[in-house]
Amino acid sequence: MNNTTGSSNTANGVNALLNNTTGANNTAIGNGTLFNNTIAFGNTAIGSQVLLNNTTGGANTAIGANALVGNSTGGGNTAIGTGTLSSNTTGDSNTAVGVGALLAGRLVANAAGAADWTTVLRQELLDPLGLKDSSYTAEAIEAAANHANGNTWTPEGTTEVPFSPIAPYHYGGAGDINSTVEDMARWVRLQLGSGTFEGRRIVSKENLTVTRTPKVAVDDQNSYALGWLISQTPNGNIVWHNGATESGYGSYVGMVPDKDIGVILLTNETNMGFPDVLGRWLLDRMLDSPKIDYVAEKLKEAQTRFEKATRLFVRPASPRPFPPLAPLAGHFVNPSFGEAAVAPDGEALLMELQATGAKLKLAPWDGDIFLASLMPTGRFGPIVASGITTIGLAQFQMDKEGKLNLLRLSTQDGQAYEFRRK
Repeated sequence: MNNTTGSSNTANGVNALLNNTTGANNTAIGNGTLFNNTIAFGNTAIGSQVLLNNTTGGANTAIGANALVGNSTGGGNTAIGTGTLSSNTTGDSNTAVGVGALLAGRLVANAAGAADWTTVLRQELLDPLGLKDSSYTAEAIEAAANHANGNTWTPEGTTEVPFSPIAPYHYGGAGDINSTVEDMARWVRLQLGSGTFEGRRIVSKENLTVTRTPKVAVDDQNSYALGWLISQTPNGNIVWHNGATESGYGSYVGMVPDKDIGVILLTNETNMGFPDVLGRWLLDRMLDSPKIDYVAEKLKEAQTRFEKATRLFVRPASPRPFPPLAPLAGHFVNPSFGEAAVAPDGEALLMELQATGAKLKLAPWDGDIFLASLMPTGRFGPIVASGITTIGLAQFQMDKEGKLNLLRLSTQDGQAYEFRRK
């Protein structure tokens, strides 16, 4: 169906209401139902046939770590099994868990005797479901004739993000898939079909049930399962997850399996919460739940969060004196990042991670605390161009012997990494 301005469109059947342009109250009931409404949020809209995590109408190819499930950079859990994928989010307390999903992808590849995670992904899921337009490299999305670039969000507007071979493609099983809304419809139909698609068993019903079984309570109405959040409502349970990437995309997948309903929202703007609340609003309409203006609340939260992050790195008006830089230089090592070389660079320090080649500028900020920013060198250029520059704060600290042998790097998301002088 191709509705352009309808306000209250209703359809029954598979993949109903695929191309709605401005409809606000579009409802569909049926296996594999999708919603793609161009309801603007700042400079972003939910569009028809858009890239996974993309919005600007008409694109037939998708990009992002959020493909097929709603994966992102911050967290989430992984369900390991034939034809299953992980679903990650950017929750503050779940940031490190994304590493588990990346590791799980490698474990799956080893167990299958495959070269890598994407080989298993292609063999076990993409090919059996006929997901012909799904891929997992930056080159593939750029080569697509019809695609959309991602955008970062600020209260003042958006900035387009160039494609990067790093994010999200180095996330592997934590989220490296490009896809289309049509391909995702097939994946949602697999979920609603309890592991079967067009008469063929792809994954067992028992394994899918495990992924949707609550494991950790979030509050009295929400809980976390394996790669899914379960939200209880008076009229049915919603199985859902969102996704976001620093490459400028956001997505939402929500289902009510008991009613055979699925919703997919794909945007080409950083997920600040709009796909999530619009997805919930659509499901509430189908479940005949009370109308709640989630968007206004989420927009206020996004603005507050942005302002808080901005204030976090504002240099103090009267900073403490900076220590001499030369004595701080040297070689350091961290179990996760490996070796790092720190050397004076003008009025700052330059920290280079040997394993990746990433360079961080450590600019004096307040006394022995430095502002750490990613430099636009080599393959990291597109990441910096996207507006992602400030990594966090770095501080040289004394060890038990009273020597400045420790370098503590604290990132924006609350993670902290200790580098020890070699």
